[in-house]
Amino acid sequence: MRNIRANLHSAAKRVPGVLPTISRLDFEREKEQVNIFLETSTYCNLKCNFCPHPTHGAPLATMDRDFIRQILRTCRKVFLTSEYGWKKKQIKVCPVGLGEFFTHPDPIGVFEDIKETLPEAELTLDTNAVALSSEYSKSLCGGAYLDTLGISLNASDREAYTDICGADRFEKVVGNIREFLRVRDAVGVGPRLSFAMKKSGYAEGTSFREVDSKVRTLFPMLRRDDRVWLNTMLNWGGQVDDKYVDKTLEAVDWPCNQLAQDDILFRCSGEMLSCCSALAPVPGVEELSLGFFDGPETVVEAMRKKLAVRQQQFANGRLSTKPCRGCSSYTEPCYNAFPKNPFHKVFGPKYL
Repeated sequence: MRNIRANLHSAAKRVPGVLPTISRLDFEREKEQVNIFLETSTYCNLKCNFCPHPTHGAPLATMDRDFIRQILRTCRKVFLTSEYGWKKKQIKVCPVGLGEFFTHPDPIGVFEDIKETLPEAELTLDTNAVALSSEYSKSLCGGAYLDTLGISLNASDREAYTDICGADRFEKVVGNIREFLRVRDAVGVGPRLSFAMKKSGYAEGTSFREVDSKVRTLFPMLRRDDRVWLNTMLNWGGQVDDKYVDKTLEAVDWPCNQLAQDDILFRCSGEMLSCCSALAPVPGVEELSLGFFDGPETVVEAMRKKLAVRQQQFANGRLSTKPCRGCSSYTEPCYNAFPKNPFHKVFGPKYL
């Protein structure tokens, strides 16, 4: 499938204007959804070798629940009503940022705030599962909080995990995930799991099927809708993992799928960013800042800034923003240039 996609892009690039046109049409459909990201904590309990957290220098903080509720109420007013010019059909919320979500002093309370303020939202969460306690598992499976729980497992053996994550916590994490699966099985409902694995955690030449099999052997209670994906060449935040990639990718002429969508990330500090990649401490990253949150008008202005960058990209085919030049969302084929698979909930990828 990946080779087919690459060949389609290669062919489309030979016809002037074809790829941007296809992407723009699909971009209009994507505008029906807005994605809200909340950096609820900048603390972390691992020191992963691909993550900027250990060297970022950002102040350690957690997002106050009153502040979270204020952001959520504002997003409802801006994006789910016609008052400010947006009227979205769908809204997705993901607590993600520079830190680990379960280092927040009241993570389940944050889930309750999201579901109370935006009950129609699709809620996803990424975690390293180090602090995924039995009580948290019971709360996540017992309440209608969560749609997808993404787990950054990275490797399926202790040695590789310790090398990547900077801490010998593999057995603890595996135990926490197994307890979550036990709770979910006992309750009969709960979020699906999505495991993120890294190519660097396996011997060269290991196929995805082998990785998938190893994960499912570790966790035999996985459901059919639980999924495993192998991150072949990226580190944290969309930046190309030059430690494990043989060649340097260059920016090309297809649009960025992060800028093509109505995404907005709220930091603990109140700063609003264009995408998760803007969290990485790389030169020029300040160009992806959308200002600071202070009510509905600031969110509207942030989206106008993002729209201006997006229009520039569709007009010129390239971004001048420095951090975008090394980000996979810009250097890899953009899925928005492909038709949706109407049967993706049953089989196959969402985009063909």
